[in-house]
Amino acid sequence: MRIDSDSNLDLEGGIGIAELLDRTNILLLVGGGPTPKFPPHKAIIWDDYICQVIGELTFKSEIKRVKLRKDK
Repeated sequence: MRIDSDSNLDLEGGIGIAELLDRTNILLLVGGGPTPKFPPHKAIIWDDYICQVIGELTFKSEIKRVKLRKDK
């Protein structure tokens, strides 16, 4: 993941889950570790080409794993 000074994703906090959507520039990120970047019940959709968050999914419980598919 590219992170530069113009990005709205700073370097503070941990990532527990990172999943790439097939062969695209779209990643799904979930916070993890002792100081998570994002809450463990929120999935962040990141576009690495434009270096921006393009969506969020919030759940009632902690996210344990993710699987991204192009057809759903």
